[in-house]
Amino acid sequence: MNILIAGAGPAGLYLAYLLKRQDARHCIRIVEQNPPDSTFGFGVVFSDRALDFLRDDDEQTHALIVPAMQRWRSLNLVHRGQRITIDGVGFAAIGRLQLLQLLQQRLASVGVQPLYHQTLGDAAALAGSAALEQHLATTAEGYAQDLDGQVLDLEHVETEAARPVGV
Repeated sequence: MNILIAGAGPAGLYLAYLLKRQDARHCIRIVEQNPPDSTFGFGVVFSDRALDFLRDDDEQTHALIVPAMQRWRSLNLVHRGQRITIDGVGFAAIGRLQLLQLLQQRLASVGVQPLYHQTLGDAAALAGSAALEQHLATTAEGYAQDLDGQVLDLEHVETEAARPVGV
């Protein structure tokens, strides 16, 4: 399957990794207009439950990112000068740039390299992709450009109901 992902933020990188892990025959192209160390935002927060899902589905990525995270088991609220502790609300956070770097490593481990400093309108970014025929095209991480008829003929694309990767 030919897959185009516009945006190399955490969502785009991890989607590409999961798709390639699912089927090594996928031809995946990630187009990102910014440099690899560019980030918008400060960090990403995961609940303990989200980390459980990650561990159950992708133990290697879980083992890679968890040591880089800050963890909290409770929240402290101060209301009218009184401190209230809420226990049992586990979550962890990681700096966005560090998460990007770790996900770039995971993606490289399956042989996919994003095309940085490229836009969807740049024909060079899409060169070599089966006559620009994409079976799946998606935007990730708030990519400013949309996937419209300028680049891809999406009027003739068949769609199907989404299903979780790996199912």
